[in-house]
Amino acid sequence: MDLSSLERMRAELIAIRASLDEVRAGVEQRGFSARGAKIEFFKLVKSRFYSLLIFAVERYNFETNRPAGKSSEDFFAAQLEYIST
Repeated sequence: MDLSSLERMRAELIAIRASLDEVRAGVEQRGFSARGAKIEFFKLVKSRFYSLLIFAVERYNFETNRPAGKSSEDFFAAQLEYIST
């Protein structure tokens, strides 16, 4: 993995976190017009941002922990074993 790819992943994490902060600030400032709007926000909108954040963090961790060379196959096998349990 080259450095520019890792930098891009870091930038992605920063952008997602900034978006979450922006959404949080907007909600704190405006609130919700109805209970249904609040439920929809937490069920659909916020969960999408968090799913993106979780995916980006996992991908970044995967790439930074991946060894270079022939041992990559062992690493991939161990990762598959981890996610399958």
